[in-house]
Amino acid sequence: MGLLHAEIVKERIERESNLDILLTMPHVLYEEGDSGIKEPYIELTIYSPKDYVGAIINLCETKKGNMLNLSYYQNSAILKYELPYTMLVRGLSSDLKSISSGYATIDYELAGFRQADLVDLRILINGVDIDVLSEKVYRDEAMFLAREKTKKLKEALPKQQFRQIIQAAISGNIVAREEVPAFRKDVLSKMSGGDRTRKDKLLDKQKKGKQKLLVDARVTIPQEVLFSMIRS
Repeated sequence: MGLLHAEIVKERIERESNLDILLTMPHVLYEEGDSGIKEPYIELTIYSPKDYVGAIINLCETKKGNMLNLSYYQNSAILKYELPYTMLVRGLSSDLKSISSGYATIDYELAGFRQADLVDLRILINGVDIDVLSEKVYRDEAMFLAREKTKKLKEALPKQQFRQIIQAAISGNIVAREEVPAFRKDVLSKMSGGDRTRKDKLLDKQKKGKQKLLVDARVTIPQEVLFSMIRS
């Protein structure tokens, strides 16, 4: 099911059953052992009008796909690929719909596990590990994804009374950082004149209050922010 369908189903259930549905990041089950990490592969069959074959081949190449077969029947094409299941979870179905004007359809079956060069990408907000946004990623994509995730979170997270420090860590090392500033409340707005000492005391009190808020703050991710990260 693509992300668009997931959103439609979510809205329908909420409307008809009066329930609050929580969508989370999709995850892949890996096999981990002494020899390393193995990821699941699928054999994917794509049915599409032949006019979109070139675009589909280009897309599958960017998704680490290995073409097994390409055949034509009248104005239609059937493409068979072997590729990591992760790519399907990351929205391959939606991408295919997009580049084929909605005409491409898919079918797939599991094709065993293969060795993979993966690392842990963890997302932290104010030092708290946000498990729902963390995942295993390919080593050659890790730095790019770390920067992209922190930037998108900075744009998506609503401001709070305390600053929100967003960090991405690869195998325990911080590699990207963004910050959402706190709301700036003008504590001097009701003061007309007055000596500088009193103003400094008010500003110092505000600063200490924000530091306490940062220490005591509970990190929460709004559903709309989470869904925007799933889309990306």
